Amino acid sequence: MVKILKAKESSYYPTSQNILKDVENALMEAQDIELYLRPLRRRIQFLQETEFTKIHTLISPLFHTICLIWSHSQFYSVPARIIVLLQEFCNLFIDQARSYLSPEDLLKGEIEETLEHVQIAVNTLRSFKNFFFSHREKLASYFTNGKEFK
Repeated sequence: MVKILKAKESSYYPTSQNILKDVENALMEAQDIELYLRPLRRRIQFLQETEFTKIHTLISPLFHTICLIWSHSQFYSVPARIIVLLQEFCNLFIDQARSYLSPEDLLKGEIEETLEHVQIAVNTLRSFKNFFFSHREKLASYFTNGKEFK
């Protein structure tokens, strides 16, 4: 089609070239994003399948993966995208804490047991926050081979 437009010196030829370039760029972006977000599938699956009391062991590998995405992905290393990703993980942890601390069980259970559940939830969410800040501090170490630290 493009060859015909070029041969006929059609006024649509420049527009078709632009569309072709846009499609090629979008394909490159999609391939990059799929490549670098693929490891998160496994992390998300582990997070959803693990008991909330044991979920704190999965937080550090999660942030390690996010740091690798930030430092290596060409298209996912922009603040707007990484912020959305972090918000989604925050929401996932909040939802899991909410499920773990179901209001019906909290009000029906023993005070000591209820307090223990609340403390586990608070400690897990605090751990999430601490790992975020610790990985943010060492983010520069993820940029290797002369890549500029962002």
